[in-house]
Amino acid sequence: MKATIYKIVSPATSLVYIGQTTKSNINSRFAEHKCNYYDYYTTGKGNYRSSYEILCLPNARIEALETIEVQDKKTLSAIERFYIDKENSVNLVNRSHRNKIISTN
Repeated sequence: MKATIYKIVSPATSLVYIGQTTKSNINSRFAEHKCNYYDYYTTGKGNYRSSYEILCLPNARIEALETIEVQDKKTLSAIERFYIDKENSVNLVNRSHRNKIISTN
């Protein structure tokens, strides 16, 4: 399957959110993130997601890191995890994010 590893960034912080999608257009995945964020904060529906830490900042946008062909979801998740560990991420699986402060870097 073809997949993309992406990050959500904002010029207001050096932190990023790392994600994965098999959608052919990452902008549709970004629209889903924004819709979930809006629903969570306006209606109280859904669960908190760590991407909200970036989506709440000005000029948040999505950027592709790597588009790859993978055999299964396990492989895709391992590649995503590599980027989570490599980047300054807010992902909940990155336990060190708890000590990070959002700044205007």
